[in-house]
Amino acid sequence: MQRSLIGLAGTALGLVFLWLALRQADAEALHEALRSLDLKLTLGAVLLYWLALGLRVRRWQRLLSHLGVVRWRSVAGILVSGYAMNNLLPARLGELVRADLAKRRLGFSRSTVLGVIVVERMLDLLAILFLLAVGLTLNSLGNHERMADFVRLLGQGTLIVLVLAAALWRLRGVAALQIKLPPRIRRLLTDLGAGIGAVQSHNVLPLLGLTAGIWVGETSALWCIFRAIAVDLSAPAAAIAMAAASLSTLVPTAPAYLGSYQLVFATVLPLFSESAAAGVAGASLIQLFLFGSVTLVGCLLLLVAAVRHPRSSTRELVNQDARALGG
Repeated sequence: MQRSLIGLAGTALGLVFLWLALRQADAEALHEALRSLDLKLTLGAVLLYWLALGLRVRRWQRLLSHLGVVRWRSVAGILVSGYAMNNLLPARLGELVRADLAKRRLGFSRSTVLGVIVVERMLDLLAILFLLAVGLTLNSLGNHERMADFVRLLGQGTLIVLVLAAALWRLRGVAALQIKLPPRIRRLLTDLGAGIGAVQSHNVLPLLGLTAGIWVGETSALWCIFRAIAVDLSAPAAAIAMAAASLSTLVPTAPAYLGSYQLVFATVLPLFSESAAAGVAGASLIQLFLFGSVTLVGCLLLLVAAVRHPRSSTRELVNQDARALGG
């Protein structure tokens, strides 16, 4: 019931955001933008996105190698399947599916894998804030009131990262704390701490390098999508748009960020003298071609796994997300 309520609330919020975005967009301009789509540039965007996804797989493999030996192929299947579920389920429940798949296929505890996923998301948040900072530094929005909003967002995000980093660092040593805790809670915190401990001094630079490559690739894919509908964003504008859209995914909404993505781009694109309709069109194409391609491949991988191992069906994986923190 709780998962259903979260899903309904997220979907309802996404539909509200979609309605707000469409209110800003001119229907004729939206149709014209979609009709002028350049398929070559769109395919180029898909290629860049999948190259960035390959770097995500390598980064996650590097993080998981702290727990044991893992093959790139196994990690790739789990990550793509988890991302597919993220696009199909509201409120990022696909992360729990990914943790469950890692337990089944790699033998790691779910809570430890969730700790690794937390580290992964922290690296992404750092990259997002860096993109926003670079975009604001290189792009001149004049005295536009939105400049202050973005600067304030950057400051708040940086503060959140610092607080989370301090909390995660403290969690790494929770097993050594002389505090009376129920055995299950202590085991959970210990597992999470072990996952968070995936960041070691010897792999910080490689992880940062992979994260930089990921976000350069995904931002380039975003630029290609908008260029495909004749919207020529500058590099700083693409960085700001990418950062704003990515920050919007922190709010649990509808599957594939339906509505929230449209609203963000419909709000940000006019800052760069582009129409809200172009923002809605670009967001929809990102969902269709970039997120859609991952969803298609991920679902095919899950289907193949379900045929080979009927007891590990996708439905069973989704139904077990409430127990994913149990280790």
